[in-house]
Formats: sequence, structure tokens, C-alpha cells
Amino acid sequence: MAVKREEKLLEALPTFQELAREHIAENLHSWKNAKHRAQRLSTLETYAFPTIGSLKVKEITRIHVKKLLDPI
Repeated sequence: MAVKREEKLLEALPTFQELAREHIAENLHSWKNAKHRAQRLSTLETYAFPTIGSLKVKEITRIHVKKLLDPI
């Protein structure tokens, strides 16, 4: 039962991409420069979403972050 409960909790967590898009939507008005607003999402779409976008936030490890940052 504990495993099933943990699986349900994990399913309820947002993915990195969901959370990042939510963060951008909530803060878009505070970024005054239109170019910077566009760059934030574009950078995530280019570098982060292909690597960790589909992962649940709880699943992301230092190894994922390192793999994400190495090419940059």
C-alpha cells in the first residue's frame, strides 16, 4: 500500500516543464524587456525541456542538472 501511495503522490507532482511554464506565466508581467521575456522560455525550450522537461520535479537529480549544463 505504501508503494501505491507513493506512486499516486509522484503522479500528482508537476513536471519540470509544467512548473517552468507556470512560473513564466506568473512572472511575465514583472519582466519589462520583451526580449528577455522571450529569451526565458526559449532558453528553457532549447536546453532544459528536452533533457528534464518531462521529469517530475522530485525526480530531478544533480546528474540531470549537470547533463543539462555541460553543453552550455
